[in-house]
Amino acid sequence: MELIVIEEDSNFVHCIVILRKKGIYFKDFFNIERFSNLKRITDDDSVLPCKEDSVKRKIYNGFTLERVIQIKCLWFPVLLKELESSSLYRQLFIRNFKNVSKLKHYKNNLELFVRLDRQILQTLDYCWEYRCSYLLQERSHLDSVMSWLSTLGGAFSALGDFDPAFAERASVTSYKQMLIACHLGDLNLIARCWLYCSLALIQKKKFKKASRVIQYVFNWAKQESEGKVDHRIFNMCYGIWAKLKYEHTLHHSLEKKNALLQSKAQ
Repeated sequence: MELIVIEEDSNFVHCIVILRKKGIYFKDFFNIERFSNLKRITDDDSVLPCKEDSVKRKIYNGFTLERVIQIKCLWFPVLLKELESSSLYRQLFIRNFKNVSKLKHYKNNLELFVRLDRQILQTLDYCWEYRCSYLLQERSHLDSVMSWLSTLGGAFSALGDFDPAFAERASVTSYKQMLIACHLGDLNLIARCWLYCSLALIQKKKFKKASRVIQYVFNWAKQESEGKVDHRIFNMCYGIWAKLKYEHTLHHSLEKKNALLQSKAQ
């Protein structure tokens, strides 16, 4: 896509946009003598001629283009950005304009004469500002809630080693944290919440489920790229896995001792 600025005055900017199916190119021309690379079209039935406009005739100086559009300066950068970034949008844009202007069999590039209207006030988008402000306040509030839940969950987890009821409360707190993390869309935070749940499972003596959770999070962290994964997740996996092995060994040793005591009592 080539953008050629032909002439500029106080109220309007006149430019030519050349759309190609492949490749994006930008060239700026600020006077009529410097766009000699445009082909001169005089008698061609396949081209939609310009209207009898003195401004357009002065600017074109013998050049006729397929399509003349007028757009506000506020929306023109958005159109150019979409044409530049999306090849599919560019191809559909070319196809639709050729269909509208009855140029279905015209195989060359699509040349548009764009008349940019600068006679508008630069308005403030209050709706978009409200949405951004709402999302910012929501994120700040959720971060604060996550901090409080992390503190509360850590306290419940510390007491869960001595009382199973606190382990259950820690599990519920981790589940609430995971819901907030899913709403925020932070994969690292979701993985940490899964590890918090595995700690609660260890305290409730559900070692198989806890091992599956730890292995799942660890394998996910290995598959993700380095820039996306927090390296603290690996350290958390190693630490919780060590706690799992210790609690599993301690639990089995206590079961053996209890079995021996019961056999002696009988």
